[in-house]
Amino acid sequence: MTSWKRFVRLFTLVLLSTTLSVACGGGAGADAAQAYHTQMVPLLLKNQELAQEFVNMATRVRSNQITVEETVQIWQGRIIPLADGLKNDATAIQPGEPVLTAHHERLVTAWSARSEAYRGMLKAYRDHDQDAFAKARLNNVDAKVAEEQYFEQVNSALRGFGFYLDQFPG
Repeated sequence: MTSWKRFVRLFTLVLLSTTLSVACGGGAGADAAQAYHTQMVPLLLKNQELAQEFVNMATRVRSNQITVEETVQIWQGRIIPLADGLKNDATAIQPGEPVLTAHHERLVTAWSARSEAYRGMLKAYRDHDQDAFAKARLNNVDAKVAEEQYFEQVNSALRGFGFYLDQFPG
């Protein structure tokens, strides 16, 4: 092997090593990413449970298999408490890595907006206010879009540490 080829190979290895070191943020960054991942997985399982509760309720409402009173009970007894719990649990997490913190703040904002949208949907449903329900539903859609963006962005950041958050882990 010529000295030029050895130089190019060594330069490539050094460049790759430096790139990986910067991308991974060193040991502390990897530790923070692992801790964040570990904290988020139980929340994502609860988030999946919330999504399933919402879909089940909506399906029953659309097919007239549930009364207004039963629907309100599900909103109050399951959906809103789950949404509020997720918002609170997410708020309590401190990622410890600046890039993860920025992404996590987006998730907290999205889950807070979802919780408020659910409250608005419940109030409108109770009041038989179709316009208010439509507005709250759109707020929920916006929160869902923000949540989807969080997953794209945080997984892009976590990939550099060797982790991935599955939005629907079950």
